Amino acid sequence: MLSVFRYKKLNEQALTLIEVMVAVTIFSIISVALFMLLRSGISVRDRLVQDSGEHQAAYLGLDRIARILENNVAFSIDNAGILGDKESLEAYSVIFDYAQGYSKILHVSFSFSDGDLSVTYTDPITTDTIKRFDLFEDIEDINFYYFSSSE
Repeated sequence: MLSVFRYKKLNEQALTLIEVMVAVTIFSIISVALFMLLRSGISVRDRLVQDSGEHQAAYLGLDRIARILENNVAFSIDNAGILGDKESLEAYSVIFDYAQGYSKILHVSFSFSDGDLSVTYTDPITTDTIKRFDLFEDIEDINFYYFSSSE
């Protein structure tokens, strides 16, 4: 029986331990490189998804502000109907309520504080607050700059 094993060993070419170790090392290096590439790709994708969500929230918020200012109601020729300073902006605007199927003029206040923008709809006759919400609540970091035309 011993002679059978010797005969096979002499006639067959087997891999040495060094060759197996080199092959395993090369396979491990390639596997780790592919894993790192996959992990960095997933983290980049996650950041892009988060950034696109914030951009979409900012776009929708600014679009809402633009619609409110476009539908501004001026009560005189000399007054544009928009009053404001660094902390707030107020206007009377036509607000469309598509769910209820009507539109009406409301007093709209924008309040800027600590990187947040809150919007308040108030009935101009009864001064009751109809709705108040934060416009950019889904955005982590937003800055508002004030430019005065009188300065």
